Amino acid sequence: MKKNIIDDGFRADLVETALFGGIMEIPHIKRPDKIIIPKGIVPFSIRSKSIDYEDFVGFYEYDRKFSDVLLATDDYVDDLKKFKGIISPDCSLYRDMPLCL
Repeated sequence: MKKNIIDDGFRADLVETALFGGIMEIPHIKRPDKIIIPKGIVPFSIRSKSIDYEDFVGFYEYDRKFSDVLLATDDYVDDLKKFKGIISPDCSLYRDMPLCL
């Protein structure tokens, strides 16, 4: 059984093929071919109630409402693929965290 660490959010396996640069080792993100501006945003915690899959799923809510997706990301892929896009989770930050975080 996995321990649920809410304020961690770091899954090294998700970035094993990523490229990092600079002293802070910030990930390089490939420029998208197309930029899509969402028509609407549905919070992750109520995405199952959404009837409009043109919306993006957003994670701008209390960390505990989306903490499960941080540790069991693969379990949510099919569900999240139904939507037009996803706005990446932004976990709470603390002032004693490393600068790159």
